[in-house]
Amino acid sequence: MSILQSGFALLEQGILWLVLITLLAGKRLDNLPQRKGVIGGLLVAVLVIPVNGLSLGAWLRSVIGDLSMMGMVVFADVASRRIFSFRLVCQDVRQWVLRGIVLTGLMFYPLALGMSALDPYQWGYAPVVMGVALAGSAFWAWLNGARGLALLLLLPVLAYHLQLLESRNLWDYLIDPVVFVYALVQAVVYPVARKKL
Repeated sequence: MSILQSGFALLEQGILWLVLITLLAGKRLDNLPQRKGVIGGLLVAVLVIPVNGLSLGAWLRSVIGDLSMMGMVVFADVASRRIFSFRLVCQDVRQWVLRGIVLTGLMFYPLALGMSALDPYQWGYAPVVMGVALAGSAFWAWLNGARGLALLLLLPVLAYHLQLLESRNLWDYLIDPVVFVYALVQAVVYPVARKKL
């Protein structure tokens, strides 16, 4: 693992733990005057203090693996909104990204898990077609005024060429199971549950 990949893995763990800490704490941290300091202290603790030789961040990574670039963006946006009340990604782009992740995951995971002779995961090892498809989608989004979405669609391709993750497969830069489940809940389950209330 290169220094760049190690740094990226630490950043990824930090973002996931920020989301987990703010979710677990809920409203209890909102009234604390030093809430950002408390969150920062908890984050440093889970990333640095070893438990049986590994930090909690490393334990979490060993269970779920690396996040994709889309996962990093989605969870960084969640953490930013919860801690600083600031959106990294506008609501429209966020909805497009979540829907795209759901659609991609619903098509990709069943095929990649062997429900067909077609294995799209193999395409990620020589990702010329995938790269062109992402670039074409980004170009379409840019022409239609969705510049933020266009940049997000190019992010996995750029990260793949910089080898920010240990994986050499473009799919691992585009989607991961954690962000797929999150997107499925946010884009499908949560709106349906709200309508029933």
